[in-house]
Amino acid sequence: MIKSNTIHRIDGKAISDKEIPNLIQIGYENAVKAEENSKFHRTEREEELSAQFMLKYSYELDAYINQFESLYEKAYQTKNLSDKIDLLNETVKSFERARKFCYSKGKGGTIFFQDMYEYLHNSNNQCFSYLDNIKSSLDAAIYQKDVVIPNIMDVITQNDGIYQSKIYQFLPDINRTVVQHTLKDLEADDKISRIKKGNSYELHVKNE
Repeated sequence: MIKSNTIHRIDGKAISDKEIPNLIQIGYENAVKAEENSKFHRTEREEELSAQFMLKYSYELDAYINQFESLYEKAYQTKNLSDKIDLLNETVKSFERARKFCYSKGKGGTIFFQDMYEYLHNSNNQCFSYLDNIKSSLDAAIYQKDVVIPNIMDVITQNDGIYQSKIYQFLPDINRTVVQHTLKDLEADDKISRIKKGNSYELHVKNE
């Protein structure tokens, strides 16, 4: 026997087509209420204060925001790790200057900055900050420069001609994919050579 897929109301009656849009809206509102992110719980007055702040300080605001967003973009495109780290540190400082400016202008500025850059969300995280992304990029760059590259270079130096397929056992604490990408970067930077040998590569440190 085929069961009906008809949805019924609490009184047992079938839901009409006219009621569906309203139910969708109610479902959305309930989801918003359940959302942990504070930006989904702003009052009309708070939204108005944020809009007033944005209009009043648009010129200064653009300057502050453009600075840290441009620095972050430049850091992302920079290959040299030392330069990338310097740029990301500057991005953190620039972000904090922008936040200080917005917060200093009262509730409207605070709400604006929080909702735009501190109460972000995606399918994996209900609430995170733009600053979290910057610091994650900074940590990754420092790890690459101070841990990954020195360890890889040390292994190749001590085991000249080691096959890439064998190098991973010497680097158990470093993700295999990270090692693979780093080897390609080191080759592109002319720090090592990778000579194709069967299904693997023979690795050598290049003399400067």
